[in-house]
Amino acid sequence: MANISFLQTKFNLINEYYELEQMCDQLTGELLTLEELSQLDSCLFYVDNLNFLYIYVINELIKQGYKSTTEKTPKRHEFSFAYNAGNCANLTFKNDLGIITLVNFKNKFGVEFGSVDENVELLEYAHERGRNKNSLGADAYAEFLLTIFRPKADPNANAKLMREDFVELPFIPELEEAKLNCAGFQYAEQGEYYNLYNYDIVSSYPAQLTCDTPTGAPKIFERLDDVPASYFKIIKFTYADKELKPNKFDFVASGKFGTITLTEHLFKLFLNTYKTSFIKILKIWAFKTVKGRFNKFIQRNIIDGKIGAKNKRIAKYNKFIANSLTGYFGRRTISYKSVINNKLQVEQVEHEIPPVYLPVYLFVTGKAKAEFLNTLNNNYANVVYANTDGFFAREPIALERLNWDKFQELGSYKLDEVYKHIYIDGVNAYSALTAQGAIDNCISGMTVKDLNNVEQFKNKQFVYTINVASSGKIKQVTATQLD
Repeated sequence: MANISFLQTKFNLINEYYELEQMCDQLTGELLTLEELSQLDSCLFYVDNLNFLYIYVINELIKQGYKSTTEKTPKRHEFSFAYNAGNCANLTFKNDLGIITLVNFKNKFGVEFGSVDENVELLEYAHERGRNKNSLGADAYAEFLLTIFRPKADPNANAKLMREDFVELPFIPELEEAKLNCAGFQYAEQGEYYNLYNYDIVSSYPAQLTCDTPTGAPKIFERLDDVPASYFKIIKFTYADKELKPNKFDFVASGKFGTITLTEHLFKLFLNTYKTSFIKILKIWAFKTVKGRFNKFIQRNIIDGKIGAKNKRIAKYNKFIANSLTGYFGRRTISYKSVINNKLQVEQVEHEIPPVYLPVYLFVTGKAKAEFLNTLNNNYANVVYANTDGFFAREPIALERLNWDKFQELGSYKLDEVYKHIYIDGVNAYSALTAQGAIDNCISGMTVKDLNNVEQFKNKQFVYTINVASSGKIKQVTATQLD
């Protein structure tokens, strides 16, 4: 790109619709109209609020005769964009002078849009690390490859070199099922509480990447005793008369009889969590493991880049880079490209993308989930809320007891917050008063107009909004929660 800058926007809400008041090139201070933006020379903008701006830009382009395309690199007077569930990751269009790309700042850096000095510092830091992709996951993966292979001038050569270890596996339905079973554990006891203790794991997924991780193509076995101890195993088995043991959290949604595929760590947890009258292993996919493959990447981004960093903004950025790597390994092979129809509505077009290497994702998420559930089971009567890598407890727990098997900060539990008063409605749905007197709201899927105290949330007396694209603008749909 010839020019790189930051685009700061301001919207005003008028009669339920957000009107674009101004756009400003943060580096130059120049104000831009939509028409002026569309006629710039080749440039790349990191945008503070692309989730709003994208539909206004598209509306302007359509007025000028541009066509929507699913191609990543549009032709002259075409535009393409990536949009899903209210999030626009990027928008690219080609005018007579070149290509203009708008990138969602939060998708790229994981942190909020800041001052011009803060944004420039972050961008320079990213460029020093060679992070020139449009998303955290893509940047993390590209950087990881450079930490384990001698980089070539040709990026395609690096990709080919990677495939010697992370082979492209065919679609295996059982591995996809195992992926679903690795999803983060969530639990909530609805009710009003006083003095709850919120414990959180420090960099849960990066901590697992420091272990021996799978590589190569799988070998197939039918008996666990035949699999070398060092191999990572994914196990398909059938069972009968499944019954939950006392003081255990139920993490498998299937019924009393069934067939299921779990990673080895979740398989062991299954045996410790449920009583059964019958278990038979049907098939085992076993992968060789390699020691320390991700250590340099984790050292660079978590030990040095997050824990040891003096700049909190860059530390947070490195945390998101490290966390996103696991997700990139497990990315879906069925993705969606976005197009806009003549009613300015987004439509999704399904397409296939190559897998990265699912076994790494299964190892990390399965092992992290099993260890988290073991911690919850050991504190069964004390836990009232849990979500993936953190939980709320009725009584304080000594950190040395939670971290007895940890030898470093990475992967250990810390006390994140004490809630003096809290009402929990469900997973990702609570309002709390912290020990410092602040209000903490967690209300998934909607935006509240004001912070809601515990009583307001408990009685569902609050106003929330949902923003939707309508007629080339963003419309705010408002409702009052009075169930």
